Amino acid sequence: MTPLSKKAFWILFTVLSATTLAVLLSEWAPLIIMAGFVFFVVLLSGANTLNNLFFLSIPLSIELKLPGMGDIMFPSELIAVVIFCMAAVNFMAYRKFWRKEDFHPVTGALLLLWVGLVVGTINSNLPIVSLKSVIIFTIYLTTFYLQWFLYPKDRVAKIKSAIAYYFIGLLIVCLITTMEHASFLFARSMAMRVPPPFFSDHTIYGTCLAFFIPVLYYWIRTSSSALNRIFYVLCMFLFILAIFTTYSRAVWMSLIVVLAVYYLLKIRIPIKKLTTALVCFLILIAIFQETAVDYLSQNRSDSKSRKAEVSDQLKSVGNISTDVSNLERINRWKSALSMFNSRPLTGHGPGTYQFNFIPFQKPEDKTPISVNRASDNFSQGMGGTAHSQYLLYAAESGIIALIGFVVCILYTVKEAFNLYYNSTDEKEKLYIKALLGGYITFVFHSFFNNFLDIDKSASLFFVFSAGIILMAIEKKKAQLITKQQTNGN
Repeated sequence: MTPLSKKAFWILFTVLSATTLAVLLSEWAPLIIMAGFVFFVVLLSGANTLNNLFFLSIPLSIELKLPGMGDIMFPSELIAVVIFCMAAVNFMAYRKFWRKEDFHPVTGALLLLWVGLVVGTINSNLPIVSLKSVIIFTIYLTTFYLQWFLYPKDRVAKIKSAIAYYFIGLLIVCLITTMEHASFLFARSMAMRVPPPFFSDHTIYGTCLAFFIPVLYYWIRTSSSALNRIFYVLCMFLFILAIFTTYSRAVWMSLIVVLAVYYLLKIRIPIKKLTTALVCFLILIAIFQETAVDYLSQNRSDSKSRKAEVSDQLKSVGNISTDVSNLERINRWKSALSMFNSRPLTGHGPGTYQFNFIPFQKPEDKTPISVNRASDNFSQGMGGTAHSQYLLYAAESGIIALIGFVVCILYTVKEAFNLYYNSTDEKEKLYIKALLGGYITFVFHSFFNNFLDIDKSASLFFVFSAGIILMAIEKKKAQLITKQQTNGN
């Protein structure tokens, strides 16, 4: 981010001062004033320092309850607000969101997603809940994606730095969590209990770990010293152990999907053929859905069985007869589709699925763990998710948000494939594979869970996408400059 102008600096200083004064009567005032002082010192050191501190803090942040303010992740969400204010001031100073040469369809798709959320909020039956969701998404979109476009140079390097600092924080969390889990001999029953206070759920924890398996492989292959390679190999072993002991089937499968994508890169399959094959596959599934359902109905593998082995847990993904977890997920998907069908253009409002889906459940789809009343389990933060980012956007914000999200993913993957095929630098190709691999783990996982409302996972989704897109933009700029120089000669 470019240095703040004098005018922008005093605007930011006024915002921070006003915020501090507004909470002076709160019991949290000393904490907020101290945090404000630290942020002020960091701001004087430069935006790079603040960004690195921000990404380091994300995996290490814990949930705090502030009187009158609800729950916040401390300190990451406080730093996010500061960075958002800085970015907003700079965007206003530039009087445009990005330079023409920096515009990319992925940016447009993300803004379309944001528009869909705003439209959903306007038509929401719970406007306060939706407004809060849109504000959070706006801060995430700005701090994790749009802010990188404010940097005039070295943007790719800055994203690499952000990923590295996040990794340091996650490594600390992984060490603490793994040691605690080891004290229980990695019992599956403890997998959900050891990630707190850093991660509220073992699937979110596993999702974030999975992002870094491809990145660690890149660091191992490109490290200049044997000592660094040994360190990253040990980290790889630790992360794989931690992922395995989350007992999250979706996380395990996401890494298998990455291997499949890497194979497609190796055989250099054109992205158009890949897209065509995917569309044909989906059409075949739609045509022969009854046959597929009959086949899956014969599966009796149960992930919750005490005697279930790894192979049984993987097989249980297709058990739609006796696996309660799968059946409840299907119930949520069907509820989301019913909500979408009832309001396809606007949805029911961002953040409202947990309050609106209950009457959309069909009696024959309910399971022993279904939620029947709005009060059931919500105090523990359980029972309200659609278990699919795609269907959640469709149900809550309608077709506009869904299109924006899908187009964002398709264009990001397309750019990664094109970058890889056109690159002649092996180190660069490894880095592209690392970003694409981490991104794919989340894209696949998004079919089964929705984690874009959580900064720990949303940050990685947006940053990995920004890393791919900015590489593509810089490549095009370099090619244009070369072409102009050639024509000039």
